[in-house]
Amino acid sequence: MLSAITRKNKVNISDYPYKKDIINRLFLADLTTLEIEVLKELLFQPSKCRIADILDCVSCDQDTLFLALETFSRIGLTMRQGDLLFIDKELRKYFEFHLVKFANKQAPSFESLQGLLNKVPISILPTWYSIPRSSDNIFDSIVEKYLHTPKIYENYLKDLIFEDVILNKIVEELFASSDLTLDTATLRERYKLTREKLQEYILLLEFHFVAVSSYQDGKERITPFAEWGDLLRFQKKHKLEAVTGVTVTRPPVNVATRQDQEVAMNHFRATIDDWYGTWSEHVPAIEKAVYEIEKGLKNAPQNSWILFEQFLAGLLAPLGQQGPVTLVRTGKKWRYSLPSYSDKEKSFIECVVLDLLHKVGITTTGEKDGKACFMITPYGRVALGD
Repeated sequence: MLSAITRKNKVNISDYPYKKDIINRLFLADLTTLEIEVLKELLFQPSKCRIADILDCVSCDQDTLFLALETFSRIGLTMRQGDLLFIDKELRKYFEFHLVKFANKQAPSFESLQGLLNKVPISILPTWYSIPRSSDNIFDSIVEKYLHTPKIYENYLKDLIFEDVILNKIVEELFASSDLTLDTATLRERYKLTREKLQEYILLLEFHFVAVSSYQDGKERITPFAEWGDLLRFQKKHKLEAVTGVTVTRPPVNVATRQDQEVAMNHFRATIDDWYGTWSEHVPAIEKAVYEIEKGLKNAPQNSWILFEQFLAGLLAPLGQQGPVTLVRTGKKWRYSLPSYSDKEKSFIECVVLDLLHKVGITTTGEKDGKACFMITPYGRVALGD
C-alpha cells in the first residue's frame, strides 16, 4: 500500500519515482564503515577533484580507496578519469541529506524533512498536505499546520490511520517502546518483510512526519524525529509518581454541599481579584495562568501524594513570561521550547497549588522529608474535569 487513510493528508509515494529512492537507501544501508568515511569526504569535495586529495583525508591505502570509489561509481555518484574524480551534483545533494542519519546517535530532526520533500515535485506537495498552493514556503506551512505545538502534532498522530495494518502496528510498537527505537532487522523478521518493502514503509512514515530512520552502532533503526523524541523523553522523565510516607499538613476542605461549593467558588473569585494587585507584575493574566496550572494537575495519579517539586519540574504551562510550548528554529535546528520559570513564577505556581486550590477543596497538602506534597481530592477531580 502506498497511501494512508487520514483526514490530515493524502500522501501517495507513487506520485514520484520512489523506487529509485528505495534503491539509493538500500545502497546506503550496505555501505561499510570505510565507505561511509569516503562518502563523507566526497560530499566536501568540489564536483571535479583530484583522487590524491581524497586519499590524504581518508584512513586507507590507494587500492582500497579505488575499490570504494568503484562502489560509488556503480550508483552514478562518481566517475574516474585518470587522476581526476567527477562527482554527480544531484546525487551528492541526495546523499548530503541522508548522511545526517549516520552523523551521531541523535535521530534526524524535522529539519531533515526539507531534504525529503525536495525529492517530490513541488506541485504535488499541496495535494499531499492540503496546504495552499500560494504558500510562500511549503515547509513553513507544514510546520504551522502539523508540527507547531505538541497538541497539534499529537492530535495529528492520533488521527493518522494507514491502510496497511502492519504499518499501523509498527507505529504503535514504536511509541510503546521504552527507548522509542525499533531495530529494522527485527521488524523485517517479525513481519516477514523484504528490504524493499520495509524501506517503502519507512518512506511513508517519514512523509507522514511520524518517524525517521537512522544508523546507530552500525544498525538501522526507526525513531521519532529528534524534537518529538526529546519532548516525549522529557515527559517520561517528569511523569508524576506517587510518594508514600507523607505527613498531612492541611486536611482537605469540605465541599460536600452545594452551599460549600458556592463558598469555595466565591473565595476563588475573590482571591483571583486580589491577586491582580499582588502578582500582575510577574503573571499578567492571573486567571488564565491558574487555568493552565490546573490543566497540569490532571496528570497527577488518583488518590496519590505528589511532590510539588516534581510537579513543577515537568510543568509546561504558559504563564508570566513563558509562552506556550511551540516548535522553534534555533540556527539550523528545531526544538519544542520548554518553559524556564523565574523564581517569582515558581512562587506563584506554589501559591496556586498549595494555597488557593487547597482553600477551595481541590488539593490536600502534606510534607515528606521537608518537601511539600499535595494530593488531588475526589472533589478536585470533578472540579478539574477529570
